[in-house]
Amino acid sequence: RYNGMMSIGNSPTIKSDSHCSLEVHIFDFHDDIYGKDITVSFVKFIRHLIKFDSVTELSEQLTLDKQDVIAFFDKCSDL
Repeated sequence: RYNGMMSIGNSPTIKSDSHCSLEVHIFDFHDDIYGKDITVSFVKFIRHLIKFDSVTELSEQLTLDKQDVIAFFDKCSDL
């Protein structure tokens, strides 16, 4: 099992089309699993999609999101 965070929806900051995707960032994982079947469990909702004014702002928010998610999992492991 690995912890991570996921985005579901379009990418309003990057492109203007309505193409929906599901992207998972697995923390501390470096294997190539493209084309492989995996199971993803939804644990906690963090925030809705936001259109940022720049990719830099998006990147900064993703850093904050990751910190929140790691803190959440750390708290859960203490139970």
